[in-house]
Amino acid sequence: MQPKEELQTLILLLKAGWKLHVYYEDNGLELYNLKEDVGEKRNLAMKNPEKAKALYSLLQNWLEKTKAPISTELNPAYDAVYEKKQLELYSSE
Repeated sequence: MQPKEELQTLILLLKAGWKLHVYYEDNGLELYNLKEDVGEKRNLAMKNPEKAKALYSLLQNWLEKTKAPISTELNPAYDAVYEKKQLELYSSE
């Protein structure tokens, strides 16, 4: 059982203050406005899907341009039930 930050992750940080996390194990996206939320407590991907989509597109273009390798294998230690419980625990604080 691993916390999300130990999963295989690709992170894109832009100068405009937005940070996008892409998790390949569960196709999850997290979007943070670091100017307003430096602690990354409020995932804005659902509230701001246009920004998430735009950053994801930039990321995909960069990956293609640089031919960056991406793992295509799922993390066998990933436990979605544990992850959900952790998210519920920390989101209630």
